[in-house]
Amino acid sequence: MAIYKNSFLTRFADRTGLKSSDFLSMYAPQIIKEILNNEKLFMPKASWFIGIPGSGKSSILRLFGVDILSEIIRQQAAYNHLYEPLVEAKIIVDDSIKTVGIYVQIDELYSEADNVTLSGISTEKLFFTLFDLRVAKQILAILEKIYKDVTEPNACVIVKEVDSAKLPPRIFSEKKDFHTFDTLIRRQEQLISQVLTSFPGAPIPELLELHNRFASLDLISAQQEFHNVKFILMIDDAHDLYPKQLQLLKNAVEKRNSFPRWVATRKHIYPIQFLVGDSMGNIDGREIYIFDLDNRLSKNKSLYKRFIKILVEKRLKSTFALSEYTTEQIEGMIYPEDLSKFTDSINIKKLQYEEIENIKNNSRITSQAIDEYIDGKKQYTPLEVEAILIKANRFIKSKQPSLFPELNIDLTEIASKDKQAAKLFLKKRAKVPLYSGFDIIVDVSNYNVEQFLRVFSPFIDRLIYRVELDKDLNIKPAEQYNILKKAAKSYIENVIPKLLYGKFIYQLVDNLGRFFSYRTYEPNAPHAPGVTQFAITSSDMEIIKKHSSSESHTWLEEIICTLTMAIANNVIVPEKEQHQGARDSEKKVVFSINRLLCIKYELPIQRGDFQIFSLEFLWEMCKSPLKPVDIKSRRLNRQRSLWSD
Repeated sequence: MAIYKNSFLTRFADRTGLKSSDFLSMYAPQIIKEILNNEKLFMPKASWFIGIPGSGKSSILRLFGVDILSEIIRQQAAYNHLYEPLVEAKIIVDDSIKTVGIYVQIDELYSEADNVTLSGISTEKLFFTLFDLRVAKQILAILEKIYKDVTEPNACVIVKEVDSAKLPPRIFSEKKDFHTFDTLIRRQEQLISQVLTSFPGAPIPELLELHNRFASLDLISAQQEFHNVKFILMIDDAHDLYPKQLQLLKNAVEKRNSFPRWVATRKHIYPIQFLVGDSMGNIDGREIYIFDLDNRLSKNKSLYKRFIKILVEKRLKSTFALSEYTTEQIEGMIYPEDLSKFTDSINIKKLQYEEIENIKNNSRITSQAIDEYIDGKKQYTPLEVEAILIKANRFIKSKQPSLFPELNIDLTEIASKDKQAAKLFLKKRAKVPLYSGFDIIVDVSNYNVEQFLRVFSPFIDRLIYRVELDKDLNIKPAEQYNILKKAAKSYIENVIPKLLYGKFIYQLVDNLGRFFSYRTYEPNAPHAPGVTQFAITSSDMEIIKKHSSSESHTWLEEIICTLTMAIANNVIVPEKEQHQGARDSEKKVVFSINRLLCIKYELPIQRGDFQIFSLEFLWEMCKSPLKPVDIKSRRLNRQRSLWSD
């Protein structure tokens, strides 16, 4: 197992040259049981693994590669937590691989193939051929591993020909031994490389044989029966194909065949109507199955936290200075703030007293709770006083017909959301770090491993530094808060602008974040525990669904593309359709902002209330910065949320 300075900085699934042992040492086991128990994935149909970056697509595919499975068999004692489920699922039988994935990663060569301008070269045929050769090469590697126990394995490996009725290309039309087939593949790869690097007008290599379709699918079927091995064609990073190439691939893999086809892709290739509403989650059809990896983890917070803890445990073992520490020890070093030691101070109580006294003197309301507090007849905790202040301010804002309205405050009946708002207000008043503790780091990762590593790696850097200098390892809450603020600032300033439509996404979430903060900290907490979501009406969603893309770049096209890319990259997250509001009111499609943005704008981490916007106004917020007070006054289609203003 390799040792790193900080293993939390590395995305191991994306490193093609990574040793199998290093990959497995980082692999958290929960996911494999869910995959193996999902019978649909092993049916001879096309399964699309969709998810945002860091959702685990590549990790799933690579686990079923021949090198990884061979390493699990070879080191079954070390990887028993993976070995046993694979044996139970009959992927491994008698320490032999019986089901194996043919891993094909889409890289820059496919885009280069589409840009070839040589006369007489069909870019479609070049695409088919390049893909077929990649598949054939992987089949050879698999057969070589499977026959590893034979005295002269390569001499014994036979590649079965494709039935002539399938009209295969010449390279697949005859039975060949390992060496012959390997030589032919390498020769064709060299010729394709020559084409990709040729100048316009250069002659086409005479021996280059281009394919008219994805003939490698027939090659897989032929080898599966001949060698008594079940294959899974696994295509990674399909989103990197050009749209025409992706459509050709989609048409081919979704046709009926004798083996499962797994395709991993990011979500931005899908239209927004697929990413929200009823289309979210798993889709199961006769020849296609869509497995939403984001949906899988976000539905089970406890499962995700267990997953993260095992991930941390494994990466700690590969981090030089921290290899002897456990997840529990690290969690103890990143402890949450104790609010009571701040809020019991005389200064906080004085500020609260002055504010309540001001309300008493400048409004007509009467309240037994307020009178008893001012007269010193009853003692309240600082948190209870914040709740009284919220209730009092809310009462003042409401329309009361009586001349001397009386406010009855029963602290035993305060709603949990009001208590959460009171705690947030109290932290702000006491200038206590709003966010601290290991659980907060897990929460702000937004159910995404890549985001967790991005946020958590600076904490590991800090711990490494302290171990090396033999300093106290505990990271105090104030320091944690600063690290989180820097991570959030880096995310919004360095990550979001680099996305497609990143400029618009950045401006949209900045306007939303500042507006949400403005509404969250209004004295009467009208949307307790705070505002962290926005919504569009179902009629606006219907407009989106009916819109057909064009090259005119209308404002509607631009806002649809902006929202689509924001969803596909986890900047905003679709929630379930909401029915709250007045009776017979229109349904709303609700979106949360990424929880790391809640750090940036000092919002509650838990799910808050939503504010409704029209598509036109969302587009206006994409173009330029707006003042929160202006957003409040100019919101179109103003409708009340769960709590009245």
